Amino acid sequence: MIPLPFHPDEYRSRLSAIRAEMARRNLDLLIVNDVANQHYITGYDGWSFYTPQMVLVPLADEEPVWIGRAMDAAGGLLTAWMKPE
Repeated sequence: MIPLPFHPDEYRSRLSAIRAEMARRNLDLLIVNDVANQHYITGYDGWSFYTPQMVLVPLADEEPVWIGRAMDAAGGLLTAWMKPE
């Protein structure tokens, strides 16, 4: 893994704030397709911004899920704070 710009606790704090807003708006799932926002949530720093990809943020206390091309998964493994599953 490449060193993250922030400690994983910072990303968890961001998720908590996002989930609080999701609860306020009665949303069960947030679909994030902008790469800057994906980076804010996960730390993912891939150069595949020109392809369809997204991060799913469930309201339930689970890790977000990155969805993208298989060939871009290595970038996710190297740059995102979440578990590789």
